[in-house]
Amino acid sequence: MKAAFSPDAQTEKEDRISAFHSAFCLLPWFWRMVLGPFLFYAVWYFLLSFPLVMKFNSEFFADRWDGYQMVWDLWWVRHAIVDLHQSLFTTGYLHYPYGTSLLLHSLMPFNGLLSIPLAAVLTEIQVFNMFVILAFAGSGLTAFWLCWKVTRSYWPSIAGGFAFAFCSYRWAHSFGHLHLISTEWTPLYVLGLLSLLLRPRTATAIATAIALLLALLCDQYQFLDCLLVTVIVLLWWGWSGDARQELRRAHVIALGVFALTAALTCGPIVMAMAHEADRAPLLRTHDPEMYSADMLGPWVPDWVWLYNGYTRFLWNSPTAFYVEKSVCLGPAVVIAAAFAFFPRRRRPRAELGSLPLFAAISVVFIALCFGPTWRFWTMPVTTLTPYRALATLLPSLQVAGCPGRMIIIAQLAVSVLAAAGLSRLGDKPGGARSTARPVLLVILFGISMVIESQPRVLMSVPAAVPKWVELVRDDPSPGAVIDLVEEGGTLDLFYQTVHHRPIAMGEISRISSDTNAATQSVLDAVAQGRYDLLAREGFGFIVARTSAPPLALSLIYSDRRVRLYRLPAIPEAAGE
Repeated sequence: MKAAFSPDAQTEKEDRISAFHSAFCLLPWFWRMVLGPFLFYAVWYFLLSFPLVMKFNSEFFADRWDGYQMVWDLWWVRHAIVDLHQSLFTTGYLHYPYGTSLLLHSLMPFNGLLSIPLAAVLTEIQVFNMFVILAFAGSGLTAFWLCWKVTRSYWPSIAGGFAFAFCSYRWAHSFGHLHLISTEWTPLYVLGLLSLLLRPRTATAIATAIALLLALLCDQYQFLDCLLVTVIVLLWWGWSGDARQELRRAHVIALGVFALTAALTCGPIVMAMAHEADRAPLLRTHDPEMYSADMLGPWVPDWVWLYNGYTRFLWNSPTAFYVEKSVCLGPAVVIAAAFAFFPRRRRPRAELGSLPLFAAISVVFIALCFGPTWRFWTMPVTTLTPYRALATLLPSLQVAGCPGRMIIIAQLAVSVLAAAGLSRLGDKPGGARSTARPVLLVILFGISMVIESQPRVLMSVPAAVPKWVELVRDDPSPGAVIDLVEEGGTLDLFYQTVHHRPIAMGEISRISSDTNAATQSVLDAVAQGRYDLLAREGFGFIVARTSAPPLALSLIYSDRRVRLYRLPAIPEAAGE
């Protein structure tokens, strides 16, 4: 009994109490800075997208085109790692039997890797829909952190995160381009980069490089955007004189660690992508002239807005591609950002960077999103543009081909400025604070941001597949599938997530000319009736339209739309 009251036991007890007290004290911080904001943005996603939430368990929050491709991306990463134990970036399951590289495809490996544990407890539909919600709420959360570090004002930072999470760009791409809206790592990278220059530490350098890697694993566009932001920030840092005043041994070490870590983590993937882009000509690349934003775009609520009829005369154009041209920053957000520079008010204390730096970032990326030819209300203005100059320095932009997507970085910068502007609404000239005056303006801005964030486009698609897909899935005989009905469309990819067999085609973001030629040889063999050759190459099934002439093959299944044929068994293949 005395041992229980020994000094050592008493000290151990006090340590446990202290540890418990410290953990308990972290709970309010965790709620205020992490869980609370995340749930706030998640709830607003459900409110703004209602009644989409009612289909969370039954339909994908996606469209019938690229949305099915995003579903396949998540499935392929899991299938490659868990079942096949192979690289994510190459596959023999598409464009069989030759296969294809996925290095230039919008694969979003980060989401795919995260889906592995989620798939153990959730259905395929729930996993996909969770990532859509995460893209909104996660992006809002990390943008809130960036705004908070810049302004040190809580609710204005919440508003800045809201502006970034529910912008026009994100709603426009939310149903077909999950990789583009998964921007939760980009604000963290900007935050880490600015923190690295303000307080150089090795841990910050490593964390910033990891954030850059995670942005790359979400989407190649985000990686390119982060590199451009890095150039702007470093140029600003040098031009403002901070580099001459603050450049010391700690900065040299921290920047060196960052560069080395980024080279070791991102370098191999980027070099492999560059090699793949140079290996063979690419087909079906985007034309930057067609996928650029109009000069009115950032300022006018557009196609994706719920009340777009009021502004149709401004955004409506014969060139279409409204998804890529929906780049509105939000009038209320822009007005709030302007308050950050209002001359008669006390400027907020910016812990990281400076407000003019974020203004410069927004101006640069707005100019870039207009593409190689600036157009005002669809009318050409000039071809002497920053994007054309950048494309000369970075030939990889020709592979990207969608300048309008660069607006997301401008949206982030303007959201930070909006948080700074909203934090100053209570200021009087001379630095005094007013508690009554800003209330009406804050409410007005809040209502305006909610109104301009309401989407018109709410899409979902079922997970049902036709009967022939289930028959192929359950058939015990091996063999790949040639689908002459979908002809390589995204539905072909979705069907593969059910039957798990290689297919002769497959819609991916960028396909090389040699892969396309090899796939065409398979289609030529079908047209010529060379079924024995196809069987020897490993094909087992052909799906054709019912309206097409019947094939000289064994018919397995037929309905009003398709016929399913079985290719002849080859003795050599059967022996193997």
